[in-house]
Amino acid sequence: MDFTPWLEENINKLSEVLGIALEVEGREVISGALRADLIARDNQADKLVLIESQLYSADLQHLGQVLAYLAAFRADIAVWLAPSFAEHDCLAIRWLNENTDPRFSFFAVQVKAVRIADSLIAALFEVVERPNEWEKQVRALSETRGELIGLRKTRNEFWSLFAAKYPDDASINPGHINHSVVVPIANLNASLTLGQDGVGIFLNGRRGDLQGESSRLADDCSLALEQQGITKWESFDAYNSVNWPEMADCLHKKLHQYREVIESFAGKSDQ
Repeated sequence: MDFTPWLEENINKLSEVLGIALEVEGREVISGALRADLIARDNQADKLVLIESQLYSADLQHLGQVLAYLAAFRADIAVWLAPSFAEHDCLAIRWLNENTDPRFSFFAVQVKAVRIADSLIAALFEVVERPNEWEKQVRALSETRGELIGLRKTRNEFWSLFAAKYPDDASINPGHINHSVVVPIANLNASLTLGQDGVGIFLNGRRGDLQGESSRLADDCSLALEQQGITKWESFDAYNSVNWPEMADCLHKKLHQYREVIESFAGKSDQ
């Protein structure tokens, strides 16, 4: 069983054990030299979720990768999946939950492959480490419902400005409140992203690409963009509306650069 595509199609099974309403936003998402297995969204809390799995027993080197991915993709929740976790792995996750900023949450999830009679192999999930929700809530009193509504309002206002300024760049619904907007280019998805500290674009392959062709194309394009000095992220005080016109210009310029590189590579692959 190719686990990551299976998990993408069965994300509801992981949602059930985590108690989080997950919606997959991308598989094998590229950020520079890093590639995340899955990027999802917690629809209830409107938080970005990094999901990283490994085929063998957990190790601290992989935990380091999880933390690097968490930073690169500006996620709030990290879900680390492995067939087994040693006590020191669990202690590390526990320490992160107890000592990092309350907006971050870390999960360690054990994955077991099972087959009943002649059925297909399926995965069972068991959460071995999770945040202490009561403690997290006490430490995160500032994350009120009113602030969440304000955040969504800010996002909607920025994307409305972007859509008005560059109507041909992306299809944006009037009530859009997510942190990102997906723009299909050739066989890839470019996610225009708004974060608290800036704006940028992340590349990932299309869903259902079982052969991995779009993921390889994303790798090639990401490398070409990096070689041309085209960065994926630009820093701004993004929730200050004074900066929004410049941020919109920045995204528009980056999207044009990304489109040129992607279409160039896509054209070569079709020849």
